[in-house]
Amino acid sequence: NASPSQRMIPTSASLKLESAPRSEGILVAVASGSTVAISVYIRKSAAGDGTAYTGNQPRLIQRANSALGQDSDVVLATYSAGTGAWNQLSATSSSATDDGAWEFIVDCDGTGGGWINVDDWAAS
Repeated sequence: NASPSQRMIPTSASLKLESAPRSEGILVAVASGSTVAISVYIRKSAAGDGTAYTGNQPRLIQRANSALGQDSDVVLATYSAGTGAWNQLSATSSSATDDGAWEFIVDCDGTGGGWINVDDWAAS
């Protein structure tokens, strides 16, 4: 969680800001019948940064992949810590029904001018 990190500045309380366009998130190979352990560090801005993040809690998302048996996006983990410090979200993916790659992103929302930083993805 050292520089640089991805900064996400949401501008809508009703539309989620995603860390990557579809098919450009974190791709992790998975074998049929297996799962993937995934983690990412997130930091919500605090008042001391200039503006505190005031949106809903950021989420770690596994994107849908019908070829692997998952027809809709899955929320794997939701941020639950305070602002101003790095915190890790960790989860396990769905079990794949074929060989392929799961795609992972982080999303957030809000209109208060705050932001989140995303860094240090890891998968196994």
